[in-house]
Amino acid sequence: MKIHKTIKDNIILIKKTLSILSKRRKIELLLLLLIAPITSFFDSLSLLIIGPFLSVISGSDNINILLLNKFVYKLIDLFGFSSLITISILFILSVVVANIFRIVQLYTSNIFSASIESEISTKTFGSIITNDYQNFIRDSSSFNLTILVNQISSYGNYIKSSIQLITSSLISLVIFGTLFFIDSKVFIISFITFFIVYVGITFRYQNLIKNFTLREIRLREKQIKITQESLSSIKDIILGNNYSTYINNYKKNDFPMRRISSYLAYLILAPKYFIEVIAFSFIGFIALFSNNTDSLNQSSLVAIGTLGLGAQRFLPLLQQIFSSWINLNASRIPSLEVLEVIRKEKNRNKYFKIVKPLDFKKYVEFRNVNYSYPNQKNKIINNLSLKISVGDIIGIVGETGAGKTTFIDLLIGLLRPMEGGIFVDDKLISNGRLLNSWRQSISHVPQQTFLIDDSIAANIAFGVKKKDRDSRRLIKVAKLAQIYDFISELPQKFETNVGERGVNLSGGQSQRISIARALYENKNLLVLDESTNSLDLNTEIRILKELIKFKKNITILIITHRLENLKLCNRILKLEKGRILSDEKL
Repeated sequence: MKIHKTIKDNIILIKKTLSILSKRRKIELLLLLLIAPITSFFDSLSLLIIGPFLSVISGSDNINILLLNKFVYKLIDLFGFSSLITISILFILSVVVANIFRIVQLYTSNIFSASIESEISTKTFGSIITNDYQNFIRDSSSFNLTILVNQISSYGNYIKSSIQLITSSLISLVIFGTLFFIDSKVFIISFITFFIVYVGITFRYQNLIKNFTLREIRLREKQIKITQESLSSIKDIILGNNYSTYINNYKKNDFPMRRISSYLAYLILAPKYFIEVIAFSFIGFIALFSNNTDSLNQSSLVAIGTLGLGAQRFLPLLQQIFSSWINLNASRIPSLEVLEVIRKEKNRNKYFKIVKPLDFKKYVEFRNVNYSYPNQKNKIINNLSLKISVGDIIGIVGETGAGKTTFIDLLIGLLRPMEGGIFVDDKLISNGRLLNSWRQSISHVPQQTFLIDDSIAANIAFGVKKKDRDSRRLIKVAKLAQIYDFISELPQKFETNVGERGVNLSGGQSQRISIARALYENKNLLVLDESTNSLDLNTEIRILKELIKFKKNITILIITHRLENLKLCNRILKLEKGRILSDEKL
């Protein structure tokens, strides 16, 4: 029952995999599978010819396979060759052509598997980054990295193993039939012996492989988590001299993970050597216990040669079938995890469509909005109603935990209300195209600045191709963000690399580049979420004044703890426990 269920589960997974492949990949797969019958034909031909070939070179002109007898003598009459030359040419050609197709099959199989793995990897990455923000923050980054770095490779291994299982099974069936035709008794005994060994090993280790796979997945996820946390807290590690603690944590997780991988590799390869011992010992015993010396020199030589070539062809195929089956079961669970991620992406194709920014003309309105984070009972935003008019410059204040950042995330469309609604010019912003259009109208400068490991220009014109960057606008926004003087003194100016996460810049410089990025986008709504807290007061005031003059009818929301900044606002909102405690107009 277990093997039946495993087969059924793999068939379902293969069907699901086919359903997500593009039309091009399906055609390539069909062409790849068509190579297997051609390979099996020439493999079968070489096995049929080896007997007559050995018979002829041992001094006999008797070609003891009726079908070949007629075919060979027709070739002898046609070309005038001797039986030895004719059989030798046929044998060489069959072996050469069979191996050429094996090489072609190996090459195309690996190229095809790489193409599918890339296609699936791209779909998975697209699904992760288009995930709803509230779901995105629920999943840990180590989980997403495990999916992209490890599970995709496992899924690729699953696909490659599936192809290998199908093609090897097809070729082995043809070779099985050929060997059965040549000597049914000897081959049936050999096949049953090999089959019992492989099936016995499969049953014995099936559950063990499943448990090892699950444990390896969790260990790899934990390894990424340990690595991320260690690299992110490197300053604390250095100052606290905690090197040994983190190294030991890494080692305790890494060793069992590597050991499981090596043990799974051992389980896949070990049976091959047992089978080879059995097979070639069997061939040796046939020769050893032959009673008739003359027979050994002729007919037994032919039988041993045929069986030897048959073993050389058939045993690797059995090993491939076995290893493919083991790999299928070892890769099935991570493959299912990847498929689950991809399945979500099908419903989010709308995010890939280019939409125009929503024309924000009058106001944005919160109507009785409530929100609480997943698995939390307390409401972070509690029955909040508010209207923000075009051109408002609103300062938002409140104690830590008052709901300021959550309010902003709702406003810019990262989070969606649990109850109530957000309206832009009386249009409900809920999901789909309208929500995406609203997001295109907003520039957001968060508390934690993120810079990519690229040039200053690439960080300001974020996501814009180098050839499409507007150099005049780069200079203009850099001046507005009070960062131009610093950039102009650098040897490479705007092409200076900022390093990973802006490591080559100070906190204040990073924040000003982030502000310049928001201005470069030239949106109608600008949100500053404590995004100037690393700047000195005078620089901060100058930047805010420039922002207000930057664009006509721009709407600005500023979360700040500095009272001086509030003097530039025409409204001050004070939040407390997710409610508006006061709305003061200046």
